[in-house]
Amino acid sequence: MLLPNNFIEDLYSRTALFAKYTIDRDLDDKEYLKIIETKKIAITGTDEVLKSFNGQYMALMTLNLLSRLCLNIDIIIPSTIKASISFPHIIDNSLAISLKGLSKKINPSMEIECLPSSNQRYDCVIAIGGCAKDLGRTVIINSDGWIAHINTENISMKWTSDNLNPVGAFTASCLGVAELFKIITKSKKHSRIGSLIFSSFDYGSKLHPYLNPKLPGKLILNDITL
Repeated sequence: MLLPNNFIEDLYSRTALFAKYTIDRDLDDKEYLKIIETKKIAITGTDEVLKSFNGQYMALMTLNLLSRLCLNIDIIIPSTIKASISFPHIIDNSLAISLKGLSKKINPSMEIECLPSSNQRYDCVIAIGGCAKDLGRTVIINSDGWIAHINTENISMKWTSDNLNPVGAFTASCLGVAELFKIITKSKKHSRIGSLIFSSFDYGSKLHPYLNPKLPGKLILNDITL
């Protein structure tokens, strides 16, 4: 197997094109790559949610995914918010700096900045819990145990959960980034999610009340269909 001359760019293009072909084959490849390469993206959230276990895991997974797709990202998180989760890529006391370090490990060619606040407009924003000001088209996410909450109607979800189950946090991040992808590519084949409560426990869209049992010490995964 021969490695490409420019491994970073080639790997990035393959990942981005794979995402495109799963959702919309009509876009021209070069036009599509130009779109996502030039979009300015931000991740932010409310201080209360970002200080929580769930909020930090949502931030971690969101940056993990965005770094494989977007080349220009601002992390709008105060440097005073300390990283309190246990994860190999948490390398600094500051949550924002740790997130930036993770992104640069994934894609060294990207432009990423840590900002305490911002007044500019973005092509799309993912807000964890909510957004302090109008920064552009916003996808708001939150989580509680097995349950993921996603909103594209700019309705804040500033509550915090003390549930130590990260599955809902990771699910919320995945669904949130999928919505961001639809927004920046202006996909006409897939409608916006609106407001969704999704259970990663029984894989259903939920209204209150819903099942949200404690995460067991050992998961038995039989007959899983992915």
